[in-house]
Amino acid sequence: MTIERLVKTIHQDPTLKEGLAHYQVLSGKTAEWIDFPAGVSDSLKAGLKKSGIHQLYSHQAEAFELANQGKDIIVVTPTASGKTLCYNLPILNQMLEKQAQNALYVFPIKALEQDQKNTLENLVFASGLSNFIRAEIYDGDTPQTKRSKILANPPEIIITNPDMVHRSILSYHPRWEKFLKGLKFLVLDELHTYRGVFGSHIVQVLRRLFRICEHYGTKLQIIGSSATIANPGELASLLSGRNFHLVQKSGAPSAARHFIFISPNELSNYTVSAILFRKAVQMGLKTIAFTKARKITELIYTWVAGSSPELSHKISAYRAGYLPEERREIEKNSLRENCSA
Repeated sequence: MTIERLVKTIHQDPTLKEGLAHYQVLSGKTAEWIDFPAGVSDSLKAGLKKSGIHQLYSHQAEAFELANQGKDIIVVTPTASGKTLCYNLPILNQMLEKQAQNALYVFPIKALEQDQKNTLENLVFASGLSNFIRAEIYDGDTPQTKRSKILANPPEIIITNPDMVHRSILSYHPRWEKFLKGLKFLVLDELHTYRGVFGSHIVQVLRRLFRICEHYGTKLQIIGSSATIANPGELASLLSGRNFHLVQKSGAPSAARHFIFISPNELSNYTVSAILFRKAVQMGLKTIAFTKARKITELIYTWVAGSSPELSHKISAYRAGYLPEERREIEKNSLRENCSA
């Protein structure tokens, strides 16, 4: 298998082998399936089945039941375990039952907004609900003409980020009165990113949001999701001042995972990362390298493309600072086979 080939290459490469600190394989698991809960509408059941989903993972069913009871919940399951459906399904279901009118989806970065909008719209379309439920992105990339249309005729779901909630929605809340009066759900995705100084800012934004919603006679129900962290319930409570029901036993299947820790001796972390990235892409693996600075993102891309020009059409840098149309093009290209970032 390709992963085993990459691991073997790391063990054989003099540069990488020297810094190899730990290697461990975690075994995979099979899925734990649950039939659709009785409260799921027929339209959504049909849409899910059209999308190839005939049952829910156990944590998705648990999240649906808790959300349907009006509970604030935080879902903490692994990456690619279907957390998105944990909030899309109960929210869309309550919108159909007229128990909820509007929802505010807050994501920490713009790239997540685009991906989530596509996922949401696919389910809405498959369920035959496109004429009843709309979703729009409202962020720094949204043209002014589009913003005016959103304000004049708000969709049921606004997808945005904390900066826009603070600067463009809460600061001008009278303009958003129609949307805020019908606001029932607040989705906080990637909750684990709201820590430190950034987290303290988020606390103030949420307090302000809650006060303004109370002014318009609404109380939000929160559905949060997070990567696996030690204290998800405590973090969610500190951010919002609420008590949360924790959903953390994943029913999603998972393949075996290979963890390789490399501590470079003479070379920099970035150099070793570029080497690993290049080797993985050469083997046909979909690969992503995260960096802490925009400059490093560009450097790693330049190093890999320069050392292996044949890979230049298969890889791309992606960072803040690119124009909206550049980011959309990169996102589109990333869906192609063998494209890595």
